[in-house]
Amino acid sequence: MIMTDSVLASWATVNTALGLSSPVRDEEHYTELLDFVEECFERFGAQDSNPIFVLVDLVARRIKAYEDRLHPWPDVNNPVTPQAILTTSVD
Repeated sequence: MIMTDSVLASWATVNTALGLSSPVRDEEHYTELLDFVEECFERFGAQDSNPIFVLVDLVARRIKAYEDRLHPWPDVNNPVTPQAILTTSVD
């Protein structure tokens, strides 16, 4: 049987340490999360069976959302050609 109080207390500690209840706040928070993921890989290798990687996956999703928001990739379905850039900047 799951001990809800114990799980909630543990989650509160993890959430406070990593700030997971909201999107990545800023570059400092982003760096802290990247460091956490890196340290997990250094300690546990790529053992995806290790339970820590469920948390790493959650953190990685937050990191990706931040990167997508701040540094979106160009739309590959609508590529911009050098000619289009030059035409637009001349107009």
